[in-house]
Amino acid sequence: MSEENGTYDISYNLFNYGYKELTQDAFICWLIKWAYYNGTKDEGLKIQKCGLDFVNALFAKHGKEAPHPLEPDKVKIWQQDNSIDVLARIGKYVLLVEDKTGTKEHGKQLNDYYKKVLNEKTKAGKVNKEDILPIYLKTGNQPLGDKLRIEGSTEYKVFERKDFLDVIKPCYEAHSIISDFYNHLMHKEEATNSYEKWRENDNENKEINYWSSCEGFFRELENHLVVINKDNSMVGFDEIKNTWKRSWSNGNLGVWGWDRVNNRSGGFFGFWWYFKTVESCEVDVAIYLQLEIKHDKPEDGKLCFKVDAGELDKGLRSKIKWDCHSRILKAGNKLLRKPNVMRIGRWMTVAQWDVQCKDGHKQNPWLIFNNANGGPDIPAIIKNLIEAQSILDRV
Repeated sequence: MSEENGTYDISYNLFNYGYKELTQDAFICWLIKWAYYNGTKDEGLKIQKCGLDFVNALFAKHGKEAPHPLEPDKVKIWQQDNSIDVLARIGKYVLLVEDKTGTKEHGKQLNDYYKKVLNEKTKAGKVNKEDILPIYLKTGNQPLGDKLRIEGSTEYKVFERKDFLDVIKPCYEAHSIISDFYNHLMHKEEATNSYEKWRENDNENKEINYWSSCEGFFRELENHLVVINKDNSMVGFDEIKNTWKRSWSNGNLGVWGWDRVNNRSGGFFGFWWYFKTVESCEVDVAIYLQLEIKHDKPEDGKLCFKVDAGELDKGLRSKIKWDCHSRILKAGNKLLRKPNVMRIGRWMTVAQWDVQCKDGHKQNPWLIFNNANGGPDIPAIIKNLIEAQSILDRV
């Protein structure tokens, strides 16, 4: 580790170079193995406590307690067994870990891996269904919807970066590898929270990772905009569970969430939410909200009112576009304007939050900056986004 002027230099960190999932797999296996260290050296016992805290946290996701102590031959760990990232037999239990950094799961891989363990197609051998503990471990950022979808439609429990940080922070100094991994995760956390350093008309701050900061910004908005009821339904989202299954089985982006969107003009980071079903031209279509932020110009971000017209023919989509455009503008009561371009497609922008410029200053922006510290004014922004939601309610 190298520290200059009290700051941590990530370039000296092992995980700055071994940053891919295989390296993270190795750290997970290493930490699980140390949980069942049976020596007496002080350093080993410190690492053991950290490893055991980690294993206990994984078991706790499934409401179970990890067995401890165990004889060494009762703990076995495999990497990439039948394409499974990490597989650990701990007594009668089998930990099945799908490990992700910045990527997402694809296809039916989660269920496929679970079935491999259940059907005894791994080195773990025979195991009772109730003793399989599948974990989706992700140290990169993910929308709240991804977590709820995974836990709502598979046997997996999600273990996030914050969970990992909570485990290893108390044992930060137990070993240099643990210290490096902790600082590696903290570097990701700081990059995610760097949206707090956004400034209006200032895009030169080298401390800001703009893609990660957009993820952090949208994650913060989710915390304020998504309301989860006791039955896992959500305020502002139609038929959430059924739509999950329908949208993901068709390979679409999902009900709501955020991600990079590529296009010919360089792409943007998008956050789509608050879907409503309305009848337009005698068919049901979805209207929803979407934020579009260029990675290096957050202050120029757009608040768009969108229509998902599905796979309807082009002529009908055109009629739907103009019908929804008229109705949304009317509901907006002069807060909205017509977009510069209104293309015909499946996903169509039919209105935008009206941001007027006068003498180099913006009037009525949805993205408001705090006069006190210069960063995004989250309460004021949320107020505008809730107003945008109320506009859709009036359509």
